Amino acid sequence: MTKIFFSILFAFLAVSLNAKENETWLYKGNSLSFGCFTFQDDFVESYPDYYQTQFRLNKAYEDDFTSNPGKYFEGNINWYKKQAYGIDIESYGYGLAAVNLKECLSKKQDFLEDYQVREWLSKDTCKKLAPNLDATCKKAAYVVVMNKYGGSGNRAFMYVYGEFDKDGETFIVPLKKFNHYKDADRFVKNENKKRDLVSSNDSIDLKTSHEIVGNKLILTVKSKNLVDNGKGGISISFPQFQTTKRIIKSEKIGFDNVNLYKKGTKIWNREIRKTVRSSYLLSEGWTNKWRANEEKIIKLVVDISNLDKLVVHVRSNIINGKKEYVNPVDSTYYNQQGYYDKILNISLR
Repeated sequence: MTKIFFSILFAFLAVSLNAKENETWLYKGNSLSFGCFTFQDDFVESYPDYYQTQFRLNKAYEDDFTSNPGKYFEGNINWYKKQAYGIDIESYGYGLAAVNLKECLSKKQDFLEDYQVREWLSKDTCKKLAPNLDATCKKAAYVVVMNKYGGSGNRAFMYVYGEFDKDGETFIVPLKKFNHYKDADRFVKNENKKRDLVSSNDSIDLKTSHEIVGNKLILTVKSKNLVDNGKGGISISFPQFQTTKRIIKSEKIGFDNVNLYKKGTKIWNREIRKTVRSSYLLSEGWTNKWRANEEKIIKLVVDISNLDKLVVHVRSNIINGKKEYVNPVDSTYYNQQGYYDKILNISLR
């Protein structure tokens, strides 16, 4: 027990030292509470009755289930209850279960509990981690869940969670557990190296991909108009950059122009409806003629010398008369133009 305690404590300290700015998981504009993320408390050795009943799990597979719970969720997501030994898993996190957002969003979050969204992952990764689940994965992320118990110290639990839709209801499902932040970072890095970010809604199909060639990163952003003829653009922001020096080359397909706005340039903010000074580098392509079902593309070649990570914010909008369509509709980040952004954290080393 002592060994387990110190391993968890060291993991928490390591995560704390390496944590980036706190992000929360948004659902329809609201941050999810701690109670939406179940985990197995390492102080409790096992839940054999719960595992065997809900997952038809043989004792020999219990350790694998604890590390890779996603592949044991199969069939109808509603089968998986949220009770084990009479403990309310939804409130205490003592066990792995699918949590219905209708229930956990209505719960008051304990001030001693917290979580951080560390990295977003692709839908492909989500599906790979839950191959047998009959539900639609909407998004997935590596999350650090923290219990700050006064008597037993601070503890951190590192998981990949997925947001799944089924029959008009939404669930958060634990997919994979990590024992140390280095294991999690390695997994995320490997997954995101081969990732194309795809974000689709009823109005705009937004796709990004990247390729690393030496000290250059080739970033491609595609946006497809799924509504009527209009005008619009793609915006790509680089919070790490203040000048245009790292943009080696820009190409466009279908846009009238692609402009680069360094820090301090006047840009339009939709929310306050006036110009503001930009806080970081912005690249924007715009067209006054965007036909329905037409795809437009921006490609940027970026100098990534001496960088360990490249952070990129992406969005697209289309205006038809007085109506504006956007992608993303919501996100974890509200940008300097008064829009939500999709965030890419690209590992370079």
